[in-house]
Amino acid sequence: MIGGYGINRITGIFLKIGLVLLGTFGGMISGAVFVYFLSSVIYQMVYSGAPINPMQASEACARGMAVGYLSILVGTLLGTVLGCVGALNYIAMRRRLRPARRDRADRPIRCALSTERAVSSFS
Repeated sequence: MIGGYGINRITGIFLKIGLVLLGTFGGMISGAVFVYFLSSVIYQMVYSGAPINPMQASEACARGMAVGYLSILVGTLLGTVLGCVGALNYIAMRRRLRPARRDRADRPIRCALSTERAVSSFS
């Protein structure tokens, strides 16, 4: 059956998929930015007072790059998971708050004979 109900269902499915993808990508980007800046503040607090020997500058640069890239990867992973979970929770919450509606399968079948007549005619 491809009536208005079928198209509404297909549209609803695509909207839910789009919402999950949008939440996932938004969480990925915001998680990476948040964890990167948080780790850079912690890195500056830990290593700001240490004097850097120019002969060992490459080691300090490598350490900073490793912390930066790992923070971006960890933030992206955590943000992706939390964004996806948040979007799925939002969909579930909207479904619970929406008033229950009767689908076509739930409607009673109307036939020419009433139930009482059909039962009384068999007895």
